[in-house]
Amino acid sequence: MRIMKKLSTKNSHTKRIYFDANAIIPIFLAEIQTERHVQVMRVIEDAMNDSSLLFVTPLCVDEVLYSMFRFFRSTNTLHAQAIDEIFEKLSALLAMEFFQYESATSSVSDIQTIHSYMTLYNLQPRDAFHLLNYKKLKCDAFFTFDTDFDVAQKHGAIKLY
Repeated sequence: MRIMKKLSTKNSHTKRIYFDANAIIPIFLAEIQTERHVQVMRVIEDAMNDSSLLFVTPLCVDEVLYSMFRFFRSTNTLHAQAIDEIFEKLSALLAMEFFQYESATSSVSDIQTIHSYMTLYNLQPRDAFHLLNYKKLKCDAFFTFDTDFDVAQKHGAIKLY
């Protein structure tokens, strides 16, 4: 489990924090109140207090939806109402003023960059896409529970929150 820490503020720069899908999923499972949920809510509260921006990309939303649908299927509770609730909750979350739903501009050369990230930092393709988005969106920190990004942090390619 990661230890939460506040980022230092250099001048009046607004902190930009990239949210991985596994940092959003605990919000959907709030009734379970896991330690992850508590940590995510702490980051959101900190963002509200210091005017940070929390970035979520379409890739992240895709992973959240996939995970939530898989969860509901595994519990035999995937039905029209559950699907509606997932989309309503996701829409409400992303409509909060400190969440930024953005897609980084991509080009063909990004394919080589993704390949490079996979090779240099031992990342899976989706994680390499997340790292690319993090960099293109000029984020200051990456909030995840995934230890796969530790190698990238060790090499200075990413700053984990």
